[in-house]
Amino acid sequence: MKIAIESSPQLEVKRGIGIYTENLVRYLAKIDMENEYVIFSWFFRDYEKKLKMLYCPEQKNFSMTAKRFPDSLMTVLEWKLHLPVIQNLLKKENIGIYHSPGPRLPHFSEDSKTGKARKIATIHDVIHEIHPEWFSPHFIKTAREAIKSADFIITDSVNSKHDLIKYYALSEEKIKVIPLGIDRNIFKKIEDKESLKHLRVKYGLPHNYFLCVGPIEPRKNIENFLAAYSKIIKPKMPEHKIVLVGRKNAYIEEIINRHNLSEDVIITGVVGQNDIVGIYNLAAVLVHPSLYEGFGMQVLEAMTCGCPVVTSDSSSLPELAGDACLLVNPHSIEEIADAVYRIVSDEKLRTFLSDKGLKRAKNFKWEDTARQTLEIYRKYAS
Repeated sequence: MKIAIESSPQLEVKRGIGIYTENLVRYLAKIDMENEYVIFSWFFRDYEKKLKMLYCPEQKNFSMTAKRFPDSLMTVLEWKLHLPVIQNLLKKENIGIYHSPGPRLPHFSEDSKTGKARKIATIHDVIHEIHPEWFSPHFIKTAREAIKSADFIITDSVNSKHDLIKYYALSEEKIKVIPLGIDRNIFKKIEDKESLKHLRVKYGLPHNYFLCVGPIEPRKNIENFLAAYSKIIKPKMPEHKIVLVGRKNAYIEEIINRHNLSEDVIITGVVGQNDIVGIYNLAAVLVHPSLYEGFGMQVLEAMTCGCPVVTSDSSSLPELAGDACLLVNPHSIEEIADAVYRIVSDEKLRTFLSDKGLKRAKNFKWEDTARQTLEIYRKYAS
């Protein structure tokens, strides 16, 4: 069986779907020597540079097909006009499965070899149905088409599976929950004090800080945490500041100005994986009161680094957190503030959550993600 996995160039800063795709491919290569894999992508600008960034294992059953094709044009032809462009780009590959790591799938015509391929999509969440105001009409339309046309759907959490069934009336048999993993060679507790000292200077990190990791957007609910900090936390613990990891934008600047927190909040910009590990290690608490998550990678990253976590009691986050985090109502600034204050003021609780988080994080392995995904491939190969 030949399997095409849609990918994209992995730039220096890897997040979200990019991390998922690269690790899925990396660990499939460790366990599957039988099936053939085509790492498929398209891009136009900086083609040679991006080609080098596209991850493909160096073994005989893996190959790369990277077409020089503008993504903006692909969007129009494939997903707005529904022309079988991807089918034509892959016509020489004779694939049996096409796996998209996100909420879009190509349009295959039944009378072609490629058209007989089974389509698998990894749908990490359905937030576009819960908060459509945060997405473009095109994104929502493309995601809905992918979910409805997929032969099989992989999702990250039981909560996301329930949402898929709720909003799309899918049968349970069509969906498999496969949690994401974490790379413990990268995310871990750091004992090297000098490297942490260098990192603190590099980003101008305060001695004591609460951490939020972006992207900085409404669904991460940083607004309620800043309100909790301004009204309740800061008067009690003025020595603790806030570090936001992500791109500065008008949305967050307005919130900071509204609460008069310009002297209390540091925005780092986008941070690479190696540096974000140190930022987790130095933080007093990760505060992640997100309104909705399909999984919650920031929570898993923090736990793997031994950083105590306050997160939401909704969507997929209780599944991920187990009893290793403090769960709060994300709409209650009082609950957010109380949880943060408890961790900072209670050393035993802080140590308990750090140890629990490290233990909990060991349950999430990319090897397991790849193995369960391979089982689905084999099911459709037969």
